[in-house]
Amino acid sequence: MGIISELPVDLVEKIAAGEVVERPASVVKELIENSIDAGASRIKIVIRGGGRGLISVEDDGCGMGRDDLAKCVLKHATSKIRSESDLWNLHTLGFRGEALAAIGAVSEMEIESRPASEALEGSRIILSFGAADGPHPAGCPSGTRVSVKKLFGNVPARMKFLKSDAVEFGHVHDSVVALALANPSVRFDLSCDGKERLCAHAADFADDDAMKSRIISLVGDSVSAGLKKIYEPAPEISVEGWVSENGRRGGKDIHIFLNGRPVRDRLLIHAVTSALGDGTLRDRYPAAILWMRIDPSKVDVNVHPTKREVRFANSGAVYEFLKSAMRKGLQSGFPTSAGSVRFPGVENAIMRFEERRECQPLRGFSNFASGEKRNLEHRDLFFTSQDLPRLRPIGQLGLSYILCEDENRSLVVIDQHAAHERLGFEALKNQRSRGGVAGQRLLIPERVELSPKELAHVMEHFGALSEAGFEIEHFGGNSVVVKSVPEMLAGISLAGFLSDLASDLEELGASSSADDAVNRILTRIACHSQIRSGDRLSDAEVAALVHDVVRERVTHCPHGRPALVKIDPQEIEKWFKRD
Repeated sequence: MGIISELPVDLVEKIAAGEVVERPASVVKELIENSIDAGASRIKIVIRGGGRGLISVEDDGCGMGRDDLAKCVLKHATSKIRSESDLWNLHTLGFRGEALAAIGAVSEMEIESRPASEALEGSRIILSFGAADGPHPAGCPSGTRVSVKKLFGNVPARMKFLKSDAVEFGHVHDSVVALALANPSVRFDLSCDGKERLCAHAADFADDDAMKSRIISLVGDSVSAGLKKIYEPAPEISVEGWVSENGRRGGKDIHIFLNGRPVRDRLLIHAVTSALGDGTLRDRYPAAILWMRIDPSKVDVNVHPTKREVRFANSGAVYEFLKSAMRKGLQSGFPTSAGSVRFPGVENAIMRFEERRECQPLRGFSNFASGEKRNLEHRDLFFTSQDLPRLRPIGQLGLSYILCEDENRSLVVIDQHAAHERLGFEALKNQRSRGGVAGQRLLIPERVELSPKELAHVMEHFGALSEAGFEIEHFGGNSVVVKSVPEMLAGISLAGFLSDLASDLEELGASSSADDAVNRILTRIACHSQIRSGDRLSDAEVAALVHDVVRERVTHCPHGRPALVKIDPQEIEKWFKRD
């Protein structure tokens, strides 16, 4: 008898649901996308208990009749595509026909809907962990309301990995903000546990003042200064939006919408940040809210059930177009280290995208002597703490690296930020082991505004923050007040620090210990307070840093990246054909 067998239907449904429904925010996203596809002009979202207690999404869209309501909860049932060719000409956010069936398989879900053409009554259907009851007649306004309770009630393993109510609501809030930015003509109302948390009034895309007001209300006041509009149209690819130089570190205020769909694509984000030249090396990031339109036949959104990942038929041309359009729009705006902004013609990028000229392959790096590529993968480039030699400083390279010579005449390259970050981290750990991290009380306590998700992560770790030298209190709303900071952080931007720290704390798993949280905080303190890439060092500072690196036997930063790399003299001699 064979060992392979078909899985039970209920288990298959739970597995499929896991691909679409990761947490309450996933449910909210899928339901809002359905509302937008239904032509809603107003969407109301109600959350209780972080989404565990209740998720309700109500819209004034086209609604569904009795027959459609019965079909909408079936797997792969949709009104949005009819054939394979439709996958390459998508004009809706949803198309897979999976969301409602997946949500209904792991919750108690009730859907009420009435088309505007039905004046008397609508219909209601209830799914209880996959079992359907209805549709039945029901009195309800035109449009659709979906209510979800007991999410993951039949999947306790998934429930175990959910975070606190505050953190889960933070994820919901982020999803609503992204979709509200993507659809300015739709009004969004979000409440949680009886309190209004977001109200975004509809705005006319052509009304610049209304659009700026909506963006600021959703993203925050920090982006209001210097908010500039960019616009670059073309038949098959275009971009329009608003940008500001006052974004948060890590590109957290970069929102890109591709054909109306929020996407988080590294290629596009890099194109946006690189428009600032090398400013991002000094922790400068823009805030950007960009609407891109691309011929649907040249982009694949059917990569993952969440539809956040995309593939482009010509990714290089898309990158070049967005970067060039950003630089063109900002040439009188953000300064770069090179002075005035230079950019290749947007027209060239459009021609590449529309395949009106051949794309020239990029020339690869080659060996100086023969042009043959060298494989350095297995070379002994990195040190361990046991074999770190004495080093003689030579100088600073590119305001980022320190060049040294060791006892064997090898060239040693030190990443000044990574090395100093490790030194700071070890110093903080030593302070903690001796009784506590040295703190400094602020003369005037500083109030810091955070996003709901960031606030939740910070509040969850108040104890660890106190152990790391902070004194922080909740100040109401989404803000905290900071009264004391570690001495090492004196003078840095607390808003940027806490925002980055919240992202670090989000990565901690449910099984993480209190020590894990404290070490993550100490790592972030060291990262923010130490020498940065781009800092010019005096000869004395270079010598002092090299001395400390050797004394403390530093080889890697706290994140695990190498802090030193060595190049043997034999390798250098080969470059000059002296071997």
